[in-house]
Amino acid sequence: MTEPKRIVLIFENGGLREEGLRYSVELARRMECPVSVLMLAERAPDAVHAAWENRLAEAAGRIRTAGVLAGSEMRVGDGASEVLKFLAAGPAPAVVVWGGDHGAVLASRHGSSRHWLSRIAGDLGCSVVLPKARKP
Repeated sequence: MTEPKRIVLIFENGGLREEGLRYSVELARRMECPVSVLMLAERAPDAVHAAWENRLAEAAGRIRTAGVLAGSEMRVGDGASEVLKFLAAGPAPAVVVWGGDHGAVLASRHGSSRHWLSRIAGDLGCSVVLPKARKP
């Protein structure tokens, strides 16, 4: 029996990059699998969280409109911890797509910061992709 597979698209605090969304949809079509959209949030006023929830619903809706099954969830707290708990609760991802601030993760890869995704990428059991904008 084939294990279920999914793509997990992660972003933070409402900041979803278009490249991450597009890449997740294209990859999900090729792999014939759903996308789980996870937005990580820091503690903030309720009005801010409501705006972020709307952004999350919009992202999942756009994925569904593109013909791909999508689920979504927002988690509040430490990014690394929340990602690991989220991944443990569902089928293992085939790929994790980073849809958040590219600069934060890239800078940490070169030692100038310690973004949580760079610290846990090797423990996820799958590839982590940082999509780049397409050149015209």
